[in-house]
Amino acid sequence: MLVQSKHPYPSCCHLSFFLSFFPITPKNKTKGLICRGAEHPNLQLKSGGSGTANPCTEKSELRIVLVGKTGAGKSATGNSILGEKLFESKISAPSVSVKCTKKRRDWNGRDIAVIDTPGLFDTKIPSKETMKELERCVVLSSPGPHAIVLVMRLDRFTEEEKNTIQRIHYIFGGNAAQYMIFLFTRKDYLDGYTLQDYLKDSSDKDLQILMEKCGNRCCAFNNRAKGQEQEAQISELIEIIDKMVQQNGGSHYTNDMYEYAQKKLQEKIKMLREPYKEVMERKKREVTTQHDEECKKIDEELKKGSSHDKITLKQKQEAMRQKLEKDLEEINSCYQEHLREVRERADEDVTITDPVLKPFTYMFSNMKRWFQ
Repeated sequence: MLVQSKHPYPSCCHLSFFLSFFPITPKNKTKGLICRGAEHPNLQLKSGGSGTANPCTEKSELRIVLVGKTGAGKSATGNSILGEKLFESKISAPSVSVKCTKKRRDWNGRDIAVIDTPGLFDTKIPSKETMKELERCVVLSSPGPHAIVLVMRLDRFTEEEKNTIQRIHYIFGGNAAQYMIFLFTRKDYLDGYTLQDYLKDSSDKDLQILMEKCGNRCCAFNNRAKGQEQEAQISELIEIIDKMVQQNGGSHYTNDMYEYAQKKLQEKIKMLREPYKEVMERKKREVTTQHDEECKKIDEELKKGSSHDKITLKQKQEAMRQKLEKDLEEINSCYQEHLREVRERADEDVTITDPVLKPFTYMFSNMKRWFQ
């Protein structure tokens, strides 16, 4: 079992330090926060929306942003969620990756997007590069994350974690607490204890108060786990996120910066996807026209055919209908794949990332304090 440290914290780590970052907000009140209606795939659309997905729109995704100090295990945790090694991660290395990266997976029919943010929390990286990574983080997680997952090791809540909370405040704002989940790595170190028992016995009052501010949402990962153990960890995290999204009105976090980034992204995506949309619509017209012509011939044969012929023709008509549905589904699937490629190209487009933060330069005066 892990041994809890009894050392007192410096005066700067007083409870008021944390409360200043995550002010108390009345339930269901999201001042300074814009929530978009029921985007989450597990929730019903609010009044005025449509319950039927538009085949010309991008498939909805569950966006998870991983934050935390250098070496906490963000990349390894991302790989656990994704079920394969897509983020570069090496045990014992102080910090392997420094570039914010987005990877996706299909999990039980749901599109899961994980954004790793190593460059935002590494004090060894110059401020100019950190600001670049902030741009990338905003663009990659646009129109906003459903969950901000703070990755921590199962040990003392250190000064670095406290500085990380400060950075999260500067990047996402005080309302980030409504979207935060604590994920503790090294679950195997619990040695038979449950995470809840471990946290309950903890002498770290600052951590307990901060977790309470974030709704006590937490889970633990063993990033060496495989098979059923790994799947159980993913299921637990997604369940926590789903419940949190419901409590947040069925949508994701956003602010002015995300709104601006999404607007720029949509302009670029619209331009990039237009050729694919035209191809999709042409193919749909072709298969639909062919189907209609063949159905018309069958209808004519039905009018003059015998009872036996009618049964055969109706069976043929039903087979044609099923083929049309399958063809249209394949065309739409191909278009969805192109939309994903378009989004990935837009994510990497410097003409989008470079100007994203220019209207928000006032933030940089706060960010520069990280390097003093």
